[in-house]
Amino acid sequence: MRQSIWNNTPQGVDSRGSTTEQITDAQGFSQDVNFTRPTIVPIYHRIDITTNIAEFPGTGVADIKQAVTDYGEAQFKIGDDVVLSEFYGAINTIPGILSIDLRIGLAASPSGTSNLPITIIELSDYDTIQVEVNIV
Repeated sequence: MRQSIWNNTPQGVDSRGSTTEQITDAQGFSQDVNFTRPTIVPIYHRIDITTNIAEFPGTGVADIKQAVTDYGEAQFKIGDDVVLSEFYGAINTIPGILSIDLRIGLAASPSGTSNLPITIIELSDYDTIQVEVNIV
């Protein structure tokens, strides 16, 4: 990353940020590159589903957790608000689901039904252990 910052910063313009690392420029001189890493914001999901048992796979709960995690990691970048409704498509890729009650939040067992605001210096974080799936 630091080399990319150096390569894309115009001459005479200093980089800014709370972290400083050094690179070697094209002439062999050591140069400081400054940047700030985003604050990681863990996102939690609680998903209550009803299923058609005949069609819902034995790995369905794990599949839902992975689908939600994969979607969040691929879709949301630094500063992107977390949009609740966007996760329904990922969940619906698993066969045999009849209904979904989806909640998100910033702590375990979330109860929120609103989008989550993420600031320009934050990055939403997704992990299967942050996804709770209940068959009701």
